[in-house]
Amino acid sequence: MKKLEKSELEMGDRMDSDFIRVLREYIPQMLSREDIEKWIQENVDFSGLKNKMQIIGIVKKEFGEQVDGKLVSEIVKGM
Repeated sequence: MKKLEKSELEMGDRMDSDFIRVLREYIPQMLSREDIEKWIQENVDFSGLKNKMQIIGIVKKEFGEQVDGKLVSEIVKGM
């Protein structure tokens, strides 16, 4: 769905078109930095990890397409 949205936008379709609006209803909303940080703090047992970068896989497994892997990586590196 995201690829289709991007394709439509690149083709010059206006962002407020009915098609784009309907398409966005089906695209999962991305989690914010704050939501990701909060979830990590509440749900990840750091003592069981060999490497803090394992958190990225845990978060991606939990939320899938709702998180940006690059953002999660930035968050983890900042911890």
